[in-house]
Amino acid sequence: MLHAKKNLQSKIPRSVFEVLLEMPVDPNDRLVLLEDQLEAGEFDEKHKKKCLKSLKASTRYAKLNIQEFKKVLDGLGLNMPSGHTVMNPTHFDTAKNDFTDVWKKTVEDAATMGQEYVISPWMDEKARSSYDGLMKQLDQFNKCGELCKAHGMKFGYHNHNFEFTEKVNGEIIYDLILKHTDPDKVMQQLDFGNMYGAGARGADWIKKYPGRFASLHVKDEIKAEKGEMNDGFESTTLGDGVVDPKAISLLAKQIGGAHHFIIEQPIQKNKTDTMSVLCKNTQLPIALDEELIGVFSMADKEALLQKVRPQYIILKPSFIGGFRGTSEWIALAEKYQIGWWITSALESNIGLKAIAQFTFLQNNPMPQGLGTGALYTNNFESPLQVAQGQLWYRNGVEWAFDFNQL
Repeated sequence: MLHAKKNLQSKIPRSVFEVLLEMPVDPNDRLVLLEDQLEAGEFDEKHKKKCLKSLKASTRYAKLNIQEFKKVLDGLGLNMPSGHTVMNPTHFDTAKNDFTDVWKKTVEDAATMGQEYVISPWMDEKARSSYDGLMKQLDQFNKCGELCKAHGMKFGYHNHNFEFTEKVNGEIIYDLILKHTDPDKVMQQLDFGNMYGAGARGADWIKKYPGRFASLHVKDEIKAEKGEMNDGFESTTLGDGVVDPKAISLLAKQIGGAHHFIIEQPIQKNKTDTMSVLCKNTQLPIALDEELIGVFSMADKEALLQKVRPQYIILKPSFIGGFRGTSEWIALAEKYQIGWWITSALESNIGLKAIAQFTFLQNNPMPQGLGTGALYTNNFESPLQVAQGQLWYRNGVEWAFDFNQL
């Protein structure tokens, strides 16, 4: 999330959310375009969050270190007051009673960027499966609050929906989070859209814990067959849903302590007319990502690209019909001079290795979005390693798996 330091027309931060924007080329070019739009007032309340994700990714693509990236933003009159980074139990070394060097570096980098908040947007399932585990995690939150305070920042937590459906010792997890985190050390970033499908209402929680919500994710929700979090609701443009975002935001400002508002304005899937207009008139390249999921016939694929004409498409083989489906999208993208890149999508290291080999054979000079399965606690140890922004296969390192058993 970015602020414009100059010519700001409102106190609401400006960034790009609903457009799936990436930065496969020089970030300075993209940032100059962004700055031009900020100064021209072309970004209003509906453009949020995704630009930060893309801008942070640009440090990896362009091999900028954090100081160099900060210099780029400063030169364009931009700052980054907030960022999401998941803090897991593994980030605290109980033997040393201290945070790991990795987490300390995360906080140091946030301070270098001039962030006001370091926010963890998730809680590990194991950490919340028992009362003792949850208390240990919340104690870690408080300790991180002290660490962040020492760097002139504040630590925060961003909710999803499980906090309102899961209980520990008979109490709702979100109640326990609010009761056992020190308000002077840990702020809450209330996402009142995420909680809606769980039956929780933002206004109720603001009234229950006044002054605890310095930051808000402002969203609206509509009924859906499945929903983004399997709760029957998904995000929509403000004013089109069942939430009253204006009333909740005003209440949060009045009694909730809110001064930091992040507006989310997603374009719903299959809104191809809207996407077509955006792609035609945008000054920043737009990439289609989840729009590709569920489109399997060549005729439907071609019709989508012909109508929307995005600048890029993002290919996740696991979601779009495997390597065959991916190859079909690549052929069509090249036919219509649309850029593309491949990303992994939470595969284990075995799946990642296959995707990496397939990607290599495509000879695409652009950076690709291949991570590792580090998210998994039960992944297969492998020779794969991310180093200096690239995925490497380390010869001499064995797989912790017997492939002869397949």
